[in-house]
Amino acid sequence: MAGFLIKTFGCQFNELYSATIADALRRGGHQPSDSLGEASLVIINTCAVREKAEEKAFSFLGEAAKLVGASRIVFMGCTATLDKERAVRIAGRGLNVVEGTAGMEQVLSLVGNVVPLGEVDCTAPLSLFPTADIELIRGCESYCTYCIVPRSRGPEVVVDAGEVLHRAERAIGSGFSELLFLGQNINRYRSSLGGLIETMS
Repeated sequence: MAGFLIKTFGCQFNELYSATIADALRRGGHQPSDSLGEASLVIINTCAVREKAEEKAFSFLGEAAKLVGASRIVFMGCTATLDKERAVRIAGRGLNVVEGTAGMEQVLSLVGNVVPLGEVDCTAPLSLFPTADIELIRGCESYCTYCIVPRSRGPEVVVDAGEVLHRAERAIGSGFSELLFLGQNINRYRSSLGGLIETMS
């Protein structure tokens, strides 16, 4: 089976998405690798909040493209949305690019076009014990003058309250003692956030 390498830059959203992808790849029998020379699939999960993080991502992309080829690379995250053209110039045609607030199912579908995946479980608690990350909202519509997130992550997509509860129950059942809700602005959660937390308690 293929070895895979996931390079993650940026926020807790990216850490959560990378962990979900890694879990699905392991279920498919693939082994993680720390070396580009041993990987037949490379996933680069990018951040555009800081210029240094962007430059690191592009530098790593160039290195990966030389060793594994563009068609074996998935380039995702905020930088992929904001500067897809530069990524393709660096890696070449065939680069797999995930833009915007594509749900994890869409991301995994693209990864599955490169290598076979195992059973995908987007609700499995995959965070660093004892804290489980649970996504409430991805994207943002506030358009603050100093923030690039609305352009890079796209419009808000809200996770259904029932799905949030299901993920929380799974995390608690797996032994996690802390739940960390993720969202660019969780105050904009469209259900009653207070009521949701009360139900969980």
